[in-house]
Amino acid sequence: MKRIAILSAAALVMFVSCQKEGPVASNNGIELTVSAEVAAPAPTKTSYEYTAGTQAGTIATSWEAKEYVTLVSIGESGITAVDEFCSTGEAGREKAEFTGTWTGNAGDKVICLYPAITNNGVAVAAANQRFSGVTVGAASIAVNCPAHALSQDISTIKNYDIMIGDVTISGTAASVRMQRKISVIRLGISGAYPYEYGVYARYISQLGIGARTSSGTAKLFASSGTIAATSSTWTGEIVPNAFYSENRNGISQLVKEGTFYHYVPVLAFGSLEAGDILSVFFTDKEYTGTQWYSPANRTKEKTIESVLDFAPGYVYAINAGL
Repeated sequence: MKRIAILSAAALVMFVSCQKEGPVASNNGIELTVSAEVAAPAPTKTSYEYTAGTQAGTIATSWEAKEYVTLVSIGESGITAVDEFCSTGEAGREKAEFTGTWTGNAGDKVICLYPAITNNGVAVAAANQRFSGVTVGAASIAVNCPAHALSQDISTIKNYDIMIGDVTISGTAASVRMQRKISVIRLGISGAYPYEYGVYARYISQLGIGARTSSGTAKLFASSGTIAATSSTWTGEIVPNAFYSENRNGISQLVKEGTFYHYVPVLAFGSLEAGDILSVFFTDKEYTGTQWYSPANRTKEKTIESVLDFAPGYVYAINAGL
């Protein structure tokens, strides 16, 4: 674990790997059952529960009663088919069986996207869309990961839990092991004081995170990216094209003294190097004993002293006194 003055980061849980095997069967619209799972040590998804332990602890996940995924078929020139698959079963199951009609072509590379782009044929609300441009003929897929509204409820990260997997098809059966692309930050915030103290009070109403180089260029936490989507360019990797700048999102207002933990899903690419700056953006409102002052936007910053690595599939603990 690397330590720095106002924060600490601990990489605790590595989630999954993905694989692709063998050729894809020919079809003209085949009813498929796709067996989907996430490899140990977090073998299920997508309800969330935080379990305390050493340092930041772990996050357990499980499939909900009804889940959707999108199967995308990719040919030489780009996407050839986009199909919705649905799984219904007991919440908490380790393996989910997704059914639907696959309409791709013989020889296509077939991939699975989560969160799905449609649920029961209806496009996912724009605010919850992580993938866009997933249309027949497209040669790339856009990935959208705007700054998340921090929450003490870990279940709010579901719509940000970007996973991608290569699908293996044999006849009417298929399988996929999904690779999680996000990291999760458990952000511990302190610095609020309740009004009943009488002399001084402080409420915190907005939070956000960001990182930049010493010259001011945003880095590390990607807000968007692209995935190549032709059979010769497909790697399954997200190439970032924009990073978080200064941002603040509303939270359940902190009015009590102590440390409170908020969960932040991020697409974190690379490392923070010595000299880079990690920022916690926040909005507070203060009472001096005679009056409340207007809300003010503030920033807590830490210059990194040694390399701090971030990688997809890990949980990190960051604590900041504001």
